[in-house]
Amino acid sequence: MVALAGFTLLVSYLIGAIPFSFLIPKLFFGIDITQHGSGNIGATNVVRTLGKVPGIACFVLDVAKGAGPVAAAQGLAHAPGWLPVVAACGAIVGHSFSVFMRGKGGKAVATGVGTILALNVLAGLAVLAVWGIVFRLTRVVSIASITAAAVLPGMMLALPRPGLGADPAAFVAYSLAAAVYVIFRHRSNISRIMLGTEPRFGAGSHLADPDARIVQAGDAAGSGAPEQRP
Repeated sequence: MVALAGFTLLVSYLIGAIPFSFLIPKLFFGIDITQHGSGNIGATNVVRTLGKVPGIACFVLDVAKGAGPVAAAQGLAHAPGWLPVVAACGAIVGHSFSVFMRGKGGKAVATGVGTILALNVLAGLAVLAVWGIVFRLTRVVSIASITAAAVLPGMMLALPRPGLGADPAAFVAYSLAAAVYVIFRHRSNISRIMLGTEPRFGAGSHLADPDARIVQAGDAAGSGAPEQRP
């Protein structure tokens, strides 16, 4: 079982480490997303830099790379019930600390959602609904993500998997660990929220992220060189 767990963790990590939010801008738009907007390798930065279509594509792929390894682990015959949790952990760590990006990565929100959807689709859909409602009310991605993470353990505990009764303790424990992990990854956002300086989504390219270092892709392309922001 130890060998199986180790193999699952490694494969899930490598799948989670595929940096779709870096590859799509690079391959289709010829830009390095780490040099635009916030520099974060995540779907939100792609939306802010390139627009909704590539951003949504990155989000869907990030969700898939979380759900895929978990679903595969669930499909293994005679595998222990906790193996999908090992796959989930590998996927989100891979996304956050990608070997292909020299240890850099995103905040694991989309990939984390993918793992939850595979573990418990009702809990995953409920968390997505909470995210959508909070985002619509606040227009702040980080507040929506933190809130969704905070309610995740309760959703996992309260909503049974269809046809399978109550969720295993390992699934609930994973949801708690994942919630803490995602919130921890947003610690800089939390500081800005407390200071009242966290920006609303769509406030404009120069206000999109207070951590932004370089103007958006269109401005850079027009000038022929990235313009350094103060």
